[in-house]
Amino acid sequence: ELTNVIENVFIISDIQRRNRQLAQEVQSTRDYLELLMRTAPIGIFSTDPEGRLRQTNRVLSRLLGSEEQELAGRSVFDAPLLRDTFLRTAVARVLTGQTSWKIRNFHFAKAGERHRVLNVHSVPLQKASGELDGVVGVVEDVTETQKRDEQLQMLSTIGLALQSVIDLDDLLHLILTAITAGPAFGFTRALIFLMDRTRQHLVGKMVVGST
Repeated sequence: ELTNVIENVFIISDIQRRNRQLAQEVQSTRDYLELLMRTAPIGIFSTDPEGRLRQTNRVLSRLLGSEEQELAGRSVFDAPLLRDTFLRTAVARVLTGQTSWKIRNFHFAKAGERHRVLNVHSVPLQKASGELDGVVGVVEDVTETQKRDEQLQMLSTIGLALQSVIDLDDLLHLILTAITAGPAFGFTRALIFLMDRTRQHLVGKMVVGST
């Protein structure tokens, strides 16, 4: 009997040690996930099966023009600040189809704020039983990346035009159109001045946009 008692003591001690290790691993994982949520350069969110936000990070809150505390527990379908956003679209698509949803170059702008271009990817969260448990997703702001791509495309177009035989007025119009079309360079109007024959004065040659 004494032997059994000693063996049971060792077993209990080993179980307690393993439980402590497991608790430490769980806490370490939780701390890592919280650090990831705080420092990741992309927006991160998760919801419950009804579309209420469980977690958001600072980047996502900034994209939505809100504070993290304002978003906690809010429904993406009912809350006024979320009703007309990319978040509502992403969550609705996943909850309806119960499959992942991804979109690139999603154009989004809140009232009074600058236009943004986003990549959004959301997937369903499932319990071990396979039952839908909510949605988790990431949002990447690619506004500046797309703007640079458009700028390079515009410059490439102008470069090709310069290498070909083209009428001066057509070339000037192409340049003005390139720098005012779309968000690439951010201009809404532009003027071109050329030197006159004396090379002493600038003469207005062409203008695009309101004056």
